[in-house]
Amino acid sequence: MEKVQIHPTAFVDMKDTNNPTRFLAAEMLRGEGGVLLMGGRRFVDELETRKVITGKIMEVGEVLRSEGHPRQWDVKLVIDQGVYEKAKSHLDFYLWKGLMRKCTIAEENFGGEVTGGLQRYADTVAKRLEDEFGRKSFGCWKLNEVKPDSVIYVGNVTPAVHFTMGGVRIDEQARVLTIEGDVIRGIWAAGEVTGGIHGDNRLGGSSSLECVVFGRKAGDGVSNSL
Repeated sequence: MEKVQIHPTAFVDMKDTNNPTRFLAAEMLRGEGGVLLMGGRRFVDELETRKVITGKIMEVGEVLRSEGHPRQWDVKLVIDQGVYEKAKSHLDFYLWKGLMRKCTIAEENFGGEVTGGLQRYADTVAKRLEDEFGRKSFGCWKLNEVKPDSVIYVGNVTPAVHFTMGGVRIDEQARVLTIEGDVIRGIWAAGEVTGGIHGDNRLGGSSSLECVVFGRKAGDGVSNSL
């Protein structure tokens, strides 16, 4: 049951900040050049694994606590016009939902030395510097000279539960098993309630295995038992 995947970038809807259900901020936004800021500063290689980025957010950032609501952190995802053009189909949806906003650097309350930090990133993209966090790929970032009136796109993000790999044990026919490995008659299971399909982590898209394969096996088992 401890095998839970945390995604580092789930959007925080600024109109409903304590809503526990969030839209995922797709990894392609970072892959195509987006950066993560806390207090106006980068703090991690944005292309690291989900586990590493989540751990760094929790290590560096201050928890924003609200009684009776999930923990969250104040992280900003920032992209430039080049990234927007590459990921336009995604970003237009996020903008329409109000999960990201188009603004100038001066209009966004970043805190810290954000202009200087983004200029260092721009210099790294242009191969004038090595990235301080070891990032090697920068996607479609085009902003070269960072100024207070530079146009960017910003979204508030925070780590959130993405997938649960742990759960009840099943066999190859999706029948639920006891701790000893014996079949429990009349009970089938599929999906995130089950464990053992993915191991400690899962690959993107592999949850289809539970839907298409074990979901059908469970359905067949139930129908054949009637």
